[in-house]
Parts: sequence; structure tokens; C-alpha cells
Amino acid sequence: MKILSDMVKTRPERSGYKKILYEQHLERVKNSKSIVDTGPPTVYPYGNRWKIKSQIEKRKIEIENQLMINRIVNNNDKNIDNELDTYIEDYAYFKRKMAIQKNIFDTDLINQQNKKLVNRLCNARSCYSRKECENDYQKHKKIIKNMSLYPEQY
Repeated sequence: MKILSDMVKTRPERSGYKKILYEQHLERVKNSKSIVDTGPPTVYPYGNRWKIKSQIEKRKIEIENQLMINRIVNNNDKNIDNELDTYIEDYAYFKRKMAIQKNIFDTDLINQQNKKLVNRLCNARSCYSRKECENDYQKHKKIIKNMSLYPEQY
């Protein structure tokens, strides 16, 4: 180790072109920006294509059923009851309410699962020790210092 430190100390003074290169290097290091992305992760929507397709298909079937009921009622003029009964409207209202309740329940369930996941991620213990990382960093720093063209920065 003593030999390497003597080699670093006995390096001749920079002059001319090497000095300009050294100054340019210092300027680039000062103006450099960090590359690590510290922003939040991208957010994707909850819905999947197959869910959306199945919902569209269900809506089409319900509309066709409603049209069929209307045609049957309107075509049978000889019947006494040729108007839609109130139970059909009540049933449609009930279905809408149930769908809203189901959506609220699903979103609450997803939020609960997300909170549990966040808690698990925040409370996770690291499998790396700080001392080992620090020792490795110091070793690499010495090696880089011995190998570098401008060791004063390390």
C-alpha cells in the first residue's frame, strides 16, 4: 500500500494540454446530474380487457331483453295488461343499486389490499448489512483512487 501512495504523490505537476483536460473533467463532474429515478412508479388502471368485454356483452344482452319485453307487450294488443308492470322498473332499479354497491365493495377491497401491501413493503427488513456495504465501498474507493487519472476527487 505504501508503494501505491508514493506513486500517487510523485505524479508530475499538470501543465498544458493535461491541465486543460483536467479542468474539463472537473467541470463535467460538477455539472453532472444524478441518473437515479426517484419518482413514483407508473399507475395502471384496475380494469382488464376481458372484464370490460364481459360487461359490454352483459349490457347488450340486457338491452336486447328489454327490447324483447317491449315488443311482446306492444304487439299483444288483445291482452288486458299491455303496459310494463312496475316490478320491471323496480327490478332495473334494484340491479343498478346492486351494481353500484358491488363496485364500491370491490374498490374498498382493492384499497385494503393495497394498504396491506404498502405496509409489508415499508416494514420489510433488508438482507444486506450496512457495515459490509460500507467496507466494500471503501475497498472500491481505494482501488479507483489508485487507478484513476485524477485521484484528488476520490
